[in-house]
Amino acid sequence: MTLDAFNQQLSNYWTSDKLKSAKSLDISLSKTNSSLPTNNSTKSKIISPNGRQVYTTGRVFWQVGTTHYTCSAAVIVSKSGDMICTAGHCVYDTTSKTWYNQNNWVFVPGYNNGNTPYGVWPMRRVTALVGWTTQSDYNYDVAMVAVSTVNGQHLQAYVGSQGIGFNFPRSAFTYSFGTRVISTLALHYKNAQTQQKTQHIHKTITMG
Repeated sequence: MTLDAFNQQLSNYWTSDKLKSAKSLDISLSKTNSSLPTNNSTKSKIISPNGRQVYTTGRVFWQVGTTHYTCSAAVIVSKSGDMICTAGHCVYDTTSKTWYNQNNWVFVPGYNNGNTPYGVWPMRRVTALVGWTTQSDYNYDVAMVAVSTVNGQHLQAYVGSQGIGFNFPRSAFTYSFGTRVISTLALHYKNAQTQQKTQHIHKTITMG
């Protein structure tokens, strides 16, 4: 089977109903911060003047048995142009010691209520931090996934990407962007105009 044929097969598999039925495995804080800026505030416009977080972030989807699951993810800068960052528990089950690379795993940038405006991008290669795969330590619940090209195009060239930083002090706030489902260790608020834009403020690893 050619790469294009395989990509099309996965795209056909993930119907709108299957995408919408997926159970979220995002892990979040229940506390929200009402003092965060509104969409129309000056600070909000500086953070995201063009709203690019809508399509540089999205949802990953995979299947275990007859159940479908989903997590948030972001396209990050890479030499390959195909890299996304997501949570370790979205690619590796520490209970069964199983990778999800054979489970119809895909990334959907800009996902919105069953719609795939920027296509479906299958997993090509995957890795996760050893602290997650061997110890189930949520402090290391991080994974990197290289997706396949689609119709000869690289993901980063198609939708853009976010920067990624390491070893920031825990006391320092950084800004990143994600989908409307709350991400790990994030304080969040919902955009007043569209549920697809949610801004996250992370105290640990940043994807933006």
